[in-house]
This record gives sequence, structure tokens and C-alpha cells, in this order.
Amino acid sequence: MLKNQTIIPNAKCIVTAIGGDDVFRSFILGHNLSVGTVFTINYSPKYAQLVCITFRHKILSIRKKDFEQIEWVRIA
Repeated sequence: MLKNQTIIPNAKCIVTAIGGDDVFRSFILGHNLSVGTVFTINYSPKYAQLVCITFRHKILSIRKKDFEQIEWVRIA
């Protein structure tokens, strides 16, 4: 995630890079989330510290600190 971007529900985004260690990258790639994937950010309560995204007809909830290792750009 770029430093100046905020997480906005119902925003369409595209993945530009995936950072983190090998375990995290293999987890993300195992769920078919790769560079160029378009996803939608869903609503998630702040107290949960989770980010819920939808891509390829799947819903994935990941920790906010892990989501910050994914670089993305909002497209809509």
C-alpha cells in the first residue's frame, strides 16, 4: 500500500507489488492474489484490525499489517 493511501470500503484497486517475507508471499500467491489482480475492499470494523477484500469471486480477510505489505493503486 502506498503511504498516502487510505483503506476505503467499496474501492476497486489493482495490485502493483507484493512485499513481505517468503511465507507471506506464498500465502498470498496460494490464494491467487498476484500483481495485476483487481480487488474490491469490503467493509471491516476497525476494532477487528482486519482488511477484507474480494477478488475472483473469493473473499479474503487478512491482518491490516499484512495488507500494508501489498502495494496497490485505486482505480475506481
